[in-house]
Amino acid sequence: DAKLKEAVDTALAGEGVEGVVVSDRNGLCLASVGETRGLNAATVFSLSKRGGQLFGESSSSVTIDGDNAAYVIQSFDNVVIGVVKSH
Repeated sequence: DAKLKEAVDTALAGEGVEGVVVSDRNGLCLASVGETRGLNAATVFSLSKRGGQLFGESSSSVTIDGDNAAYVIQSFDNVVIGVVKSH
């Protein structure tokens, strides 16, 4: 779908972005582009869900920061997007 492609392209254009993973609300992969460093749709979905449970919210943002890269995971209405950024 054109909206999904546009969202992925926009995310990939961000500074330091290496890869993007998009999951639906069931954890199924809608897109996976670039270097994802092992990040997959099921993990993106699960981390987003757990983050939301911590705060009692249906949508959340989770950041995992490592030595060489960071995962930024954000949920929206119907999808969850995971972005891999290098440091």
